[in-house]
Amino acid sequence: MIFMSTSSKPLIAFIGQKGISNVTGGVETHVRELSFRVAEKGFPVIVYARPYTTSKDEEMIGGVRVKRLPSLRTKHLDTITHTLLATLHAVWIGADIFHFQSIGPSLLAFVPRLFRPHARVMVTFHSIDREHGKWGRFAKWVLRCAEWTALTFPHVTITTSETNAAYARRTYNKDAIVIPTGVVRPVSRPAQKITEQFGLCANEYILIASRLIPHKNIHLVIEAFKQIQTDVTLAIAGDASYTDSYEASLRALSDGDDRIVFCGRQDGEMLEELFSNCLFYVNMSNSEGCPTATLEAMSYGKPVLVSSIPVNHEIAATAGTYALRNVQSIVQKLREMLARHDVLMARSPEIQEETLARFDWQTVVEKTTNVYLGLRYCKDANRAVQFMMPEKR
Repeated sequence: MIFMSTSSKPLIAFIGQKGISNVTGGVETHVRELSFRVAEKGFPVIVYARPYTTSKDEEMIGGVRVKRLPSLRTKHLDTITHTLLATLHAVWIGADIFHFQSIGPSLLAFVPRLFRPHARVMVTFHSIDREHGKWGRFAKWVLRCAEWTALTFPHVTITTSETNAAYARRTYNKDAIVIPTGVVRPVSRPAQKITEQFGLCANEYILIASRLIPHKNIHLVIEAFKQIQTDVTLAIAGDASYTDSYEASLRALSDGDDRIVFCGRQDGEMLEELFSNCLFYVNMSNSEGCPTATLEAMSYGKPVLVSSIPVNHEIAATAGTYALRNVQSIVQKLREMLARHDVLMARSPEIQEETLARFDWQTVVEKTTNVYLGLRYCKDANRAVQFMMPEKR
C-alpha cells in the first residue's frame, strides 16, 4: 500500500533505526519517542523497521505508520541493506523529508538528493560510531567516511550533544544543529519482579543498563567491583550486539563472584523496576552521543558514575561522579560513592527535576518540527533553519 500524505504538513520518513518496538538502544528509543510526538503534532510519519523487531500485524504504532522491510542480517550488512530498501521505498511513496538516523545510514543520503530533488534530507549524528569497539579496521574506515557524508549530503545535520557538534566543526569544518534526546517523567516501581527473578532488593545494587559491547568498558567495571568489599550487588542489564564473545568474556570474568548478576535485555516494567531501585548507575563508555540510559537513570533522580569523557561532563554536570577509564580509578570512585551514598541520594529530587527540565521532550519535538517546517517551506535550507530556530541567529 502506498502511503501518501493527505496533510499540508510534510511526510516524514525515519530511516536507519532497527525499529520502534521490541528493541532497545539509544537510537531506537530516540526515534520511538520523537516519532510518536511528531505524529501527535499532525505530521504524517513513517518509520522503517526490520522484520526481527516488528511483527506483520504492527502496521500502526502510536499514530506512526511502521513499514517492515527485509535486511541481510549480518554484523556489517544489516543496517546498510535495510537503509537502501527504506530509502528507495520513501522515494517511491513521495516522502517530503528523509530523516536518517546515525552516520552509517547517511552513506545513502545522496539517494533522495538524486531521485527526489524537491525533498529535504536530514541526518541525526548520534555518536562517533567508529569509536565503538565491535568494529574492525575496514568498518571503522567506512564509518569515518560516513561522518563526512552525514555532514555533506543532507540539507541539515543534527547532533545530540554540543560535544559532537564541536567535533563536526573541528574535524570537518561543518556546522550542525544541537538538539539533544529527551526523557520522560519516569514511572517508579517497587522492587518485585527483580527480587523474584534476580534477587535484587531496593537500594542494594548498582546498575549498568547497556548493550554488552567492548567500548562500554563493562569489563573494567567488573574488575573494579571485584576489588571492593561490599554486600551491594552489581546488576548488568543488556545483551550482546554481534558481540557474543565479549558477553562470554564478561560472564567468565564474573565467575566466582555471586554479587554480580546478569539480567539480560530488559524493557517495560522490569527495566522501570531496575532504574527505580538501584543505588546509582554506572556508564564507563569510551564514546557516547547523548547517552540515553544515563539520562534515564538521572530522570529517576539517581546519581551516576560515568567515564570522564566530554559528553558525560556535558549531560551529567550536576548528577555525575567521573572516573578515568582504568580499573583503579573506577575502584576509587565506586568506594567514594558507596561511602557517600546517603549524601548523594539526598540530592535525588534536584537531580530528577533538573534532568527533566534540561531534556524535555516537548522542547526537543518543538525544535525538530521547526526544522521540518523550515526545510519544507524555504528553498534555502540554511536560511530556513536560521529562521525557524531563533537560537541559531
